[in-house]
Amino acid sequence: MSEQIETIEAEEVRTEIIHLRQAPIIEYQGLKGIAELAKKRVDAMNIDKLAATTETVKALKGLRTELNKDYAEFENARKTVKAEINKAYAEFETEYKLHIAPIYIDAIDQLKVKITSVEHQQKLDKTNELKEYFDEYCQANDIDFITFEKMNLNITLSASMKSLKDQIARFVDGIVSDLNVIKALANEEEYKTDVLVEYKTNLDLQRSLNAIANRYEQKAKIEAQKAEAKKQSPAQPIQTSGPTEQPKQEAPKLTEPLQAPTVEKLMPARFEVFGNTEQLTALAQYLKENNLQYKNI
Repeated sequence: MSEQIETIEAEEVRTEIIHLRQAPIIEYQGLKGIAELAKKRVDAMNIDKLAATTETVKALKGLRTELNKDYAEFENARKTVKAEINKAYAEFETEYKLHIAPIYIDAIDQLKVKITSVEHQQKLDKTNELKEYFDEYCQANDIDFITFEKMNLNITLSASMKSLKDQIARFVDGIVSDLNVIKALANEEEYKTDVLVEYKTNLDLQRSLNAIANRYEQKAKIEAQKAEAKKQSPAQPIQTSGPTEQPKQEAPKLTEPLQAPTVEKLMPARFEVFGNTEQLTALAQYLKENNLQYKNI
């Protein structure tokens, strides 16, 4: 059962409608005549032709003072008229805002709250119906990685359900089409999987294809660089303790064997040697040829 809303005829409220009974009367009939006289007076001063010098500046200031005085009289008269008119309006406005405006503003605000409540529920019902349609359409197309909110569908009360459902269908059909393109790629499954994972994050096919292509291209470059570096790298040096930084100056290569020690008792000497592969190999050979006992630290 719908509620019947009774209203009071507007004419019953506006028995004494606000209106201006008489426009403000401002007497200025002689204003144009005074303006003509003032212009003649100013023109007679030939201000544009007056020389501005130290000798004439006093006279110039005198003319300015005289004109300022005349102009001030006209301005004071204008402001007085405006103040009188504004005073009458200000008194009326105060009464209006005190007695009339609050009645209508309060009633309109109450109606706004009620209307908003109804429209909010209508929009919620509409959204739920569209969400249900979206879920069913996705399920029919075996799509389970997108949500209704991902669409950012602009749902308004004025938009028809048919137009909104058509938007949903086009959105989902577009995703189905993109997935078919990914499946048809002439690449390995791992590559397709990477494209699919990327696509699920942005729902942009071209962007996803470009991202994965760039990723694989960079990966191939890095692998090629590693392979090239491995080809050109020398044999690994003998592992020794201590700093790994190579000295800037190469140690001289030992070519002449030293005389074997004449003392019977062997004396220990601990030190670390740094050199490249060739130098360290020569050192090891030298130790063997001279019957020196050594061991790795």
